Amino acid sequence: MQKQKFRQFEVRQGAYQKYTNITEDVQKVIDEWDIANGHVHVMVMHTTCTLLIQEAESWMINADLFRVLEELASAEGHYRHDDLSVRTENLDPNRQERKNGFAHVRAMLVGKPEYTIPVQDGKLFLGRWQRILLLDFDTRERIQSRTVTVSMIENPKFTGEG
Repeated sequence: MQKQKFRQFEVRQGAYQKYTNITEDVQKVIDEWDIANGHVHVMVMHTTCTLLIQEAESWMINADLFRVLEELASAEGHYRHDDLSVRTENLDPNRQERKNGFAHVRAMLVGKPEYTIPVQDGKLFLGRWQRILLLDFDTRERIQSRTVTVSMIENPKFTGEG
């Protein structure tokens, strides 16, 4: 019989912090569930964030990736999302809208909000340098919390071998 599990956790990122390595957080959830083999599904619940499976090399992400993103989707650019004289969708009357169109575009360009990753012998089945990174593109001037959802379906017969 397959076991199914579900959990959410919060990731607090400081002002101007660009990414957080959440690999250990996801692994801790798997450890608590005591499921040996299957697949874990990880999803970030925010539209200005993305997940990326990549090396957790700070210079590559903080310097190289964000330099390229600034060229492609500048924080100083003009975005219809920020123009409330034309934007009529997804407005919250209880909140003042911030100019973060660039953050939405960057999230669309870089990755996706979710990944499904194999679990073998209770461990994430990732490559040697692969890590699960949460990239938040809307971190200017404030500390905020981001919600990550983890769900897992056990597959006792999964071995990770072809």
